[in-house]
Amino acid sequence: MLRINDTVNGFSGEFMNLFRYIICCSLLSISSPFVSEASHLDSNEVLSLKKAEELALDYNKSLQALRQSAEQGGLRYKQARARYFPTISFSAFAKETDKGGAIGYEGSLGSSVRLDQVLFSSSVYHGAKLSELDAQLLFWDLVALENTVLFDVRTTYFSVLLAQGQVEVQQQNIDLLVEASDQELRKQELGEATLFDVRRSQVAVANALFEFYRANRELNEAKNRLLNLLGEDAEMFEHLRLVESDISLITVPFLTEKLETLGVRRFREEQEDGVEKIVSGEDAVLIAQQRTLFSADEMDYWEDFARKHQPFIQSSLVQVSRAERALKQKYGAYTPDVGVYGAWTNNDQGAPKSFGEAGVSLSWTLFDSWEREYGVCELKSAVEESKINLKKSQQATEADVYDRFFQLEEALLRYFSADQSVYLAEEAIEQARNRRSIGVITPLEYRDALQSLTEARQTLNQASFDLLRSYYALWNAVGFSGDTE
Repeated sequence: MLRINDTVNGFSGEFMNLFRYIICCSLLSISSPFVSEASHLDSNEVLSLKKAEELALDYNKSLQALRQSAEQGGLRYKQARARYFPTISFSAFAKETDKGGAIGYEGSLGSSVRLDQVLFSSSVYHGAKLSELDAQLLFWDLVALENTVLFDVRTTYFSVLLAQGQVEVQQQNIDLLVEASDQELRKQELGEATLFDVRRSQVAVANALFEFYRANRELNEAKNRLLNLLGEDAEMFEHLRLVESDISLITVPFLTEKLETLGVRRFREEQEDGVEKIVSGEDAVLIAQQRTLFSADEMDYWEDFARKHQPFIQSSLVQVSRAERALKQKYGAYTPDVGVYGAWTNNDQGAPKSFGEAGVSLSWTLFDSWEREYGVCELKSAVEESKINLKKSQQATEADVYDRFFQLEEALLRYFSADQSVYLAEEAIEQARNRRSIGVITPLEYRDALQSLTEARQTLNQASFDLLRSYYALWNAVGFSGDTE
């Protein structure tokens, strides 16, 4: 026999199950915006710079958000243009009227269709033009952000390679220091070295390990920054692998030509032929003062390119056009608005029950206490301000282009110097190894030679990165997105 309590308990159980289901669905709907998107980077894919650029242009979150804003700007322009076309409206009513007496209440129905068409309206015309210019401003904002994102992707991509190179340098340094420490230990066993010498060599290894761990942390941070620029989640960190293993300048003919001008390859060949010649202090000063790496024609070319393609200059040009258009719209306030209309009305009460009408409408403000005059003066000032800002943008861009050339020139010279240092340091370490084996130099002097080699290699890696970064900074300054292939 079913008791009341059983029925109540059964009902309560079903209710609680339903309640739990609703809560789960609600939590899923709330948390769904935070669910990670599917990765666009294959876990087995080796990432090239070209692929990284494509992924960033497609999936970078800042770019995606600004593209939505640009799309909204285009839709606002279409809305403004729609005001040129006719509008059709429909209205209807139903009512009851108290007639009093024996008649009582009497119902009535009615409807009306109306068409309005603008023939002439300065505010509508110039408003559409202003909306178009606003959409152009958003377009150039998008172009500027695309260039910035590409620059960030390129520099971050090479910063990963730089960090990888620094990790390898530290690993090589550790291997050499461990080898030296083992040799000191063997010498101690033979009575040719003291415990003090052994401990100092072991401390050098420990210090090198510290630098290795720091370089590895910088590598991980660089990878994380690159993933963020690509619109990827941090969970893809373990799968990120790059095509290149180190920074190579061969893929940039512009830079290799400039390095040939400096004589990087010639220096290597002369050293291999036994010619003992390096750049002296006087030679270095002369190279820096002559500034012959970039011709006037090259600099003029990049300046002209910037004037035509730099997004900030183009945006300033649009701002001038917008200010001039707003002034024309204000002048248009002196003119009337003219339109035509037509309507058809149907009413079951009165006579006639159905009728149509059409006509011309005119609205003209004849006097508004000089509000329009003051508005015109204000917008004339805005036009002049926009022209000044345009000139300011042009001058700032030209100065930025020159700064990028100075930066690139410095990077080329630093790379040339660093390349010499590495070659000479590698040669010195071979000589030090031979001299150490016969006891001509002390272990401390050998470790100094190792430290010089490590610093030279790190400097060359940094110089390679700075050179590529300066090159792409020039691209960014002139508004050139470029193609790395």
